Amino acid sequence: NEYAQLREYDEDFDHFFPFLADFHGHYATQNEPVAPYFNYLQYVWQLADVLPLSTDGYSALLRVCARYTDYQQELTLNTVSLLQLLREANDCALQNQHAKIDKAAIDLALQQQRDREGNLAELSRRSILEQQVRIDTHGTAVGQLNGLTVVTMGGSEFGEPSRITATIHYGDGDIIDIERKSDLSGNIHTKGVMILSAYLANQFARHEPLSVSATVVFEQSYYEVDGDSASLGELCCLISALAEQPVKQSLAITGAVDQFGNVQSIGAVNEKIEGYYALCAHRGLNGEQGVIIPQSNKHQLNLNDEIVEAVKNGQFHVYTVEHVEEALELLTEVPIKTLFQHVRDRTLDSSDNDQPRSFWRRIFS
Repeated sequence: NEYAQLREYDEDFDHFFPFLADFHGHYATQNEPVAPYFNYLQYVWQLADVLPLSTDGYSALLRVCARYTDYQQELTLNTVSLLQLLREANDCALQNQHAKIDKAAIDLALQQQRDREGNLAELSRRSILEQQVRIDTHGTAVGQLNGLTVVTMGGSEFGEPSRITATIHYGDGDIIDIERKSDLSGNIHTKGVMILSAYLANQFARHEPLSVSATVVFEQSYYEVDGDSASLGELCCLISALAEQPVKQSLAITGAVDQFGNVQSIGAVNEKIEGYYALCAHRGLNGEQGVIIPQSNKHQLNLNDEIVEAVKNGQFHVYTVEHVEEALELLTEVPIKTLFQHVRDRTLDSSDNDQPRSFWRRIFS
């Protein structure tokens, strides 16, 4: 940060600014008592000069405070955002002639915020519903699945699904990232593709090189793709193509992977889930749609009431996984040993064909 750079560039800087103090924007309830946070909320309420909060109003407000931090056990200290929310909820309560700010008033204020900021999300969803952008939410397909992405623009975030596809051809084991070839891949995304390439090599090419190559791409994506949160989806898509095994299009997936296939956490998990749910709800829930997310993101879940109710009723599903093998079994409904054997059989068949062999393979064969 700037402070560290100034200390590095100017040795006299420490003499003028000898003390460093970090301020955290979150209140961790797992480490601190909850009572002082209510004193803070009382201060914000007095500053806002609004109607008192009802019991369910406090409950709804605390849920929003946790949503702002992306952690279930942490509450926000963003006074400005809370002031704006309370004042807007106060107007909603007054319009309905309520004496207190209740849950309905806070929910209405939040909905109004989403309506003001949701024009881009609505345009994105409409393009999918009108088939201008192809996203399948039912059936199965080989080498194709839905990844969960998040778009950040103008201070607002919204999730949208993105179709990931992979194809297989004879080659020397390379994975061609079309995003990188077309200069649409950020550094972190490129790193993610390299990591999943290492996993495939470790899993299927320990004793001899793969005799097939693959291409992977985000279809109908015309802006830079960055971040490693799609690497789990890309890996599952590649294995589906290698094994010629169809995967469910009703499940969307997000997560990063390491070289051993362990699934690692990602950001904006709530926005990603809500974006995919909104699309499925517009098309009609059939009880098969859902999302696959990293297990380590479970404590960050803070979904809206509609999704929670749909999950309770079995109309929508949220699966958490710790390893790519768990995700593959959910997507294919095939035991992982059988699935991996399909991959090995196909690569073995490819290596036994009449394709020209390399110089070193001819020597040692």
